[in-house]
Amino acid sequence: MGQKNSLLMVDPATWSTRAVQLHIACGKGIVLSEEGSVAQRKDATRQPKDGLVHTAWPIAVGRLFQVTILETVDKWSGSMGIGFTTISPAEYNVIPSSAVSRPLETSPCHWLLWGTTLRHKKKRKRFADLTLLREGQTVGCLVTQTGELHFFVDGRHVGKGWSGLPVDKPLWGLADVYGKCSKIRAQVLSDEIMVDRQLTETTHELVKAKDSLEQKDSLIQQLKDQINQMDSEIQELQTTIAGRLREGSTLTPLTWTETIRALGTCDKPSLPPVYINFCMYISFCVCAHIEISDSHHVILLHILNHCVACTPGLH
Repeated sequence: MGQKNSLLMVDPATWSTRAVQLHIACGKGIVLSEEGSVAQRKDATRQPKDGLVHTAWPIAVGRLFQVTILETVDKWSGSMGIGFTTISPAEYNVIPSSAVSRPLETSPCHWLLWGTTLRHKKKRKRFADLTLLREGQTVGCLVTQTGELHFFVDGRHVGKGWSGLPVDKPLWGLADVYGKCSKIRAQVLSDEIMVDRQLTETTHELVKAKDSLEQKDSLIQQLKDQINQMDSEIQELQTTIAGRLREGSTLTPLTWTETIRALGTCDKPSLPPVYINFCMYISFCVCAHIEISDSHHVILLHILNHCVACTPGLH
């Protein structure tokens, strides 16, 4: 077994690959050549299917199974598929016409990327688009020690497709020479690749960061909504206070030290909700060094006087 290499450290240009033999039990439209490593769909311009092939032997966990596209035709809209199966090709009485035809379409024993879609049992997920691949390009996949199925295009990792593959069972590589894809060469990487844990950890960190940002955005939006809701209430409160001042009411000026102490120690549950919201708003302004208008000073002093009146021992 070759030395394990980190996925994020190895340049695909330095990968050492070797041909892998395909099983003689293959689609009826396939002709094998070059010691069974090349599969070509005969009459490719007349028939897009009957090109299913499997590796002659199971592929070891951690080893990349890869195919190179040698020839394409422009007549069809679909393209190839690639993946793994726990079913030996020798078990078929008749090879299915494609990797997504019955009985493989909903098989629990197949994990595929076919065309643009990941497929397993009845599950479908959009993924990398294999219909865009051209002659000379490669597509590959490997199963990690933890049962994750990862895909590669031209040696570059394009993502995790499935998880939960049975690493304790033999896994045959399969390829569907379908549609535009008419000829392939099957290969395996000589060295075993170890998918770096950093990839998974980085993904988890990005998801956590995204969730955190969404929570902060939600809190900011809630604050904005509260401030907007307070506008009309503040206007009414300003009108009320202005009326009381005209009637001869007086407000005792307080220093900022007393203001902060009052906000921190007063019996807030006894305050009307609009007072509490306004205090939060003023506290926000103070912390953010936002200038407070004269009218807001008047409202704040009124609230602080209310705090003093409602809180014994506060002077």
